[in-house]
Amino acid sequence: KIVDIDNSFEYTRIKPVTFSNDVNWQVYPNPSRGLFNLVYQLGDGENRKINLYNATGQLIQQFNLTGNGFLQKTEIDLRSPKYAGGLYFLNSSGTEMIGGLKLIKY
Repeated sequence: KIVDIDNSFEYTRIKPVTFSNDVNWQVYPNPSRGLFNLVYQLGDGENRKINLYNATGQLIQQFNLTGNGFLQKTEIDLRSPKYAGGLYFLNSSGTEMIGGLKLIKY
């Protein structure tokens, strides 16, 4: 809030501050019955494609994420009976990899 000498005021824009590599991408709960949350932070307007693979390496889902500079959360839903219990892998394309995050559905 900025107050002028005549007591009029206005609010400044809220801008996120993104620090390089300070936010680790996380998946929780893990293991899960099939509903996972991916927590991530990307710069404002930054795009990232996330791929989800089953244990045999077959691509089963893709997510196109767009950052807003703040922490964000995306649900990964594997509760359908077509997704068997077991190990799944998340991977990203782009300049910075999130690494091979593992999801375990029981």
